[in-house]
Order: sequence, then C-alpha cells, then structure tokens
Amino acid sequence: MEVTSHTYLQTRLQNFLFIVLLATSLGIIAWLSVRYTYQVDMTMNNRYTLSEMSQQLLKHIDGPVTITGYFNNNDSSRRNFTQKLITRYQQHKSDLVFKFVDPDMVPGEVRQHGIKYGDLVINYQGRTEHVSHYQLSEQELTTALQRVIRTNNHNIVFLEGHGERSSEGMAKNDLTNWTQQLTSRGFNITTANFAKNHQIPDDTGLLVIAGPMVKLLPGEVTLLSHYIDQGGNLLWLLDPGDLQGLEPLAEKLGLTVQPGTVVDLVGQLYGDSEHPAILTINQYGQHPITTNFPFLTLFPQSSGLLVELPFDEWEQTTLLTTNHQAWSETGEEIKYNQESDIEGPFDIGVALSRDVVLNNEDDVEIEPEEITDKIKNVVVESEEGNISTVAGKTELDIQETSIIADESDHHGHDHESEIHDGMDEVEAIQQRIIIVGDGDFLSNTFLHYSGNLDLGLKMVNWLVRDEIFLDIPAKVASDLKLQLSNNDLILLRFIFLLLLPLGLISIGIMIWSHRRKA
Repeated sequence: MEVTSHTYLQTRLQNFLFIVLLATSLGIIAWLSVRYTYQVDMTMNNRYTLSEMSQQLLKHIDGPVTITGYFNNNDSSRRNFTQKLITRYQQHKSDLVFKFVDPDMVPGEVRQHGIKYGDLVINYQGRTEHVSHYQLSEQELTTALQRVIRTNNHNIVFLEGHGERSSEGMAKNDLTNWTQQLTSRGFNITTANFAKNHQIPDDTGLLVIAGPMVKLLPGEVTLLSHYIDQGGNLLWLLDPGDLQGLEPLAEKLGLTVQPGTVVDLVGQLYGDSEHPAILTINQYGQHPITTNFPFLTLFPQSSGLLVELPFDEWEQTTLLTTNHQAWSETGEEIKYNQESDIEGPFDIGVALSRDVVLNNEDDVEIEPEEITDKIKNVVVESEEGNISTVAGKTELDIQETSIIADESDHHGHDHESEIHDGMDEVEAIQQRIIIVGDGDFLSNTFLHYSGNLDLGLKMVNWLVRDEIFLDIPAKVASDLKLQLSNNDLILLRFIFLLLLPLGLISIGIMIWSHRRKA
C-alpha cells in the first residue's frame, strides 16, 4: 500500500478518534462505577450478601434509620468491618444513615446514654438500641433492628408454679432457647406465680400456659378464665394426659382433648425420627401464620384436639393437621386397635380469634353483677375451713364489692348514661388464642429441628398482632462454623503433626537414597 499524505492524515485522524472514544468510554465507565454499584458474591452460602431475613425486615421499616458507631479515629480495622456490614443494609434501604463518632470527642453524650467504646446505637422514631462491636454480626444487627421497630405491648408472661415448662430452665423439656430467641427480637419475658402474686399483670400482651404437671386451684383457674373474658391473648401448650384442673378453661373454649398419644407410622418414611410418636407435620391450614411456610415441623408426644366453639363470635382456623394414617394410641403397645384407639387425621394446632370491645381503660365492659359473681368464684376454702385470699380478695372485699354493685343497680340510669357517654372512647381489638397439643416442639431439644423455631416465632408475632414480622424467617444465614469432636481433633493432630511430616521425611530419604545410588 502506497503511503501518501492523504492516507497518512487519514490514519492519524483515525488514531486520534480512537483515543478520544477510548478515553470517553473509560470516563463513562468510571462515572457509572461511582454512581452505580454491582457486586457478585461467589462465597459459599453467600456470606457477604444480606440474608433474606434482613432484606424482608428492611422492607417493613418505614422512615429513616440512623446508626451511629462510636469508634476511635485510629481504630481502622473495626471501622472498616463495620462500614462494610452497614453498606449491605444501605443497599436495600436508601434512607439508612450511618456515621462514625469518636467517643473521646463527646464524653457527655457517652456518659448520658451509657455508651461504650465500639458500640453501635440504632435510632428509629425516638427509640434506640445498642449493639456491641464485640457481638457485631448480621444476626445481632438485624435482631436489634427488630427490637427497635416494635411498638406494641410485647410483655409475654409464662405461668409457673405448677411444674410447667420453665422459661429459664436448662432441662431438655424447658423453653429457654425459645425465650432467648424471643428476647433478642424485642419481647419482654416475665413469669406469673399465683402463690406470690394473685393476679395476671395488667400489661400482659400474651399469656403462655406450657404443660402444668399438677392441678391448678379453682381460684387460679377463675383468674385465667377472667383473663380470657377480658380479651387476653393466650398460647396454650398441651401435653397428652390430664388437663390438671384446666377443664373449665377448655370448656369455655369448646376444647376436647382426644385421649392417648398420636402416632404415625407413615410419617417416618420422610420424617427426621424413627419414633412413631414424633410426628412430622407438612399439612397446614389457611392462616397468616402458615402462609408461605415451606418447612416441615416436628411434634413429639402430641394430643389430638377437637374444638367446638360454644359461641359464634369466635373464628376458628386449623393450623396443624396429621396424616390420614395417624391414630391416637391409648394402649401400651404401638399397634392400631379398632376398639380402643381413635382413627385420624387429627388437628394438633388450632387458632381462635374474636373481636372484643375495650373501653378507655383497656378492659372489656361487663355488668357489676358479673364482676361480683367472678370475684365470688375466686374465693376458695382452705383445708382448715378458712377463706383464703386468692387473687387478693377477702370475704370483706367481696361484701364491699357486692354493696357497690347493689348501689349501681339503684343508679341504673346513671350507669347507662356513663356507658353511653363513653361510647366514643371504646376501642375494638382482636383477641387471639392458639392451642397446640404438644409443648415439646418448642423445647430446648426440638426447637432447632426443621421449621419449629420459625413456627414458634410466627405464632407469637400473630398473637401479639405484629403481622409485619410474619414473613421474616427466623435464621439470618447458614451456620458457617466447623464444629469438631474431641476424637476428630485428635485424628487431625495425628495426621498433620505426625503422619504427614513422617511421610514427607520418608519421601525425602527415598529420593536422596535413589540419587546416591545413581
């Protein structure tokens, strides 16, 4: 090809345009990289990607969230780790603001709010939560966000004093692991013992009755019935056997507990246990708790439930149903007997709800005569024949209450007018009750099997009317820890500290000997 001035000029112009276009493309790419970010997590279990639980939670947070990290300016390693973690949250919530503050520069603020070095303080609509950097992880940060956005009454009261499953005990059948999960998500766990305090706390958001082993006194059962009458929420975890004096409460709710223990031989084919009394449930009713719930759940030693509501005001939904092949075994040998055993399927979990009207004092309105009758029912005679003070009411208190009720009858028109004047202040809420024919599925032994933890958390969130948390799974991410037994550790030490060095030395000697002979 002949090179002329024209072709030379054309080649120079092409080279110039190429350089301009290349520089422009690089500039656009650089600008886009600053304005938009895109990353691919290639790690096992996507450990550097925000989990589904955290993403779902961020979708339910309305309004800005401010997170302040109190780190020294020279603490670069912890600052970088925290910044990377918070950035994952900011990718899913644009109005999440994060900033660093040197605690040495704001000593008054640190003392006033009890802030420690390395703390993260989450602020949302005037409420705050602290997370220590020593415990900082996606799990801790997400559960702290759950705590800070809860606004309703979340006092969960566990009935005790009758051999119930303990909310603080470490035995296999206790509920400590479950209550720890609830506490980390913003619930307040307390207990009610009628021997110490003859009433259920007024601020109870949910009462849990978890398998009493001894009979409740009639006065205690009356207190529980009164709590239900007043619109209280209840989680009743039954176990096969005696109701331990709670028959009046079961009658109030139209509950019949089938005799025996439910067994299912077919469920073993796809279940996680070889024992037929440990049920594997995969059939759920149409309810907000079980919507989009894909997990199997395990229920050891369950009772079949039959609920025939005495009033039309209640709405009933079946939550958990066994296979059709299940039966309730009433004998010693696990073998279906048509004469004595009961054929399935069985409902082992039921949800009840009804609308109740509260006045401005958050109590269901009842007539004075009803109050007097309920208080009279609380009084029981002791073995000595003396009147006890169950629920803090003596005979004198009851007489005084009766007089007040009679006076109210003489002023019926005044009473009716007061009710009419307060009609504008009443509030309608939904009372919610869940009855499960097994309490072991939330115990320390079985809580982390399959979907038991998810189901237990969903039940509580629905009972306290926190529906926004129903779609949030329980687990943040897969466990990445490698746990080895003592035998495994001994084997690894033997391989790496003895067998492998001896092997390398032997190979070296063999090569040296072969070269020497050659």
